[in-house]
Amino acid sequence: MLTLARISARVTSRFLHETGKMGIFLASVLLHLFVPPLQLNQLIRRIDFIGARSLLLIIFTGAFTGMVVAFQGYTALRRFGGEAFLGPGVGLSLI
Repeated sequence: MLTLARISARVTSRFLHETGKMGIFLASVLLHLFVPPLQLNQLIRRIDFIGARSLLLIIFTGAFTGMVVAFQGYTALRRFGGEAFLGPGVGLSLI
């Protein structure tokens, strides 16, 4: 019984420690987000790099994920005659 209490205390302590580290990181990010000098040019370049230049990766990931979902959905819907719902189901699952 004492061992269970120690394990529980250790797990709780580790959880609180990790949660606190995440909270400190979040506070640091929020603080540095609004501290001048705001470099708008660098921000726009980062948005372009993260958003527009990763579009090909997003398309490939969505296509292959959609194929897997469609395959699994078709095998499940075929049993009940609901193949007509496959397209909207895949679309909603990807969104």
